[in-house]
Amino acid sequence: LQFDGSSIKGFTLAAEVTAPLKKAGEFEIGAAGRFAYSFGMSKTWPLEGFAVEGEASGQPSWMEISAGPRVAYLFFGRVVPYVELSARMLWANLRMSETLGELSGEAKKRVKGDFAVAIALGADAQVTTRIAVKAKAGIMPFAGGVDGTISIAALYGF
Repeated sequence: LQFDGSSIKGFTLAAEVTAPLKKAGEFEIGAAGRFAYSFGMSKTWPLEGFAVEGEASGQPSWMEISAGPRVAYLFFGRVVPYVELSARMLWANLRMSETLGELSGEAKKRVKGDFAVAIALGADAQVTTRIAVKAKAGIMPFAGGVDGTISIAALYGF
């Protein structure tokens, strides 16, 4: 089988923590860390162009841990822009199976500890005492290219 990298739906659980370490005037130097785990749902598609019927299925899962320094600019009060540098480790699994007539097979591909460095610009905005908005965009260079990330989150505190 050759997997074309199309999307497979799934669920992701994630947590993020930031901790201020030192304040220097309007700047705050801190640390940021993230953990994410995603388990994909199985996706099935037909195998076409054969004399007999067949189908393939795939199921991914991955885990990412990242941490690094964060420098925030506190001048604007409720809106806090920041720059963040992080080191990331990624572990991923993809289980594929196929059935073609009476033949069947299964394969697993694993990524163990893929390391990358990323840089991001973002801002946290405290809209009210209970509502906050976060936005971040970044890049992660790798051999042969650059990945980009964009995230926007709305938070409500109880």
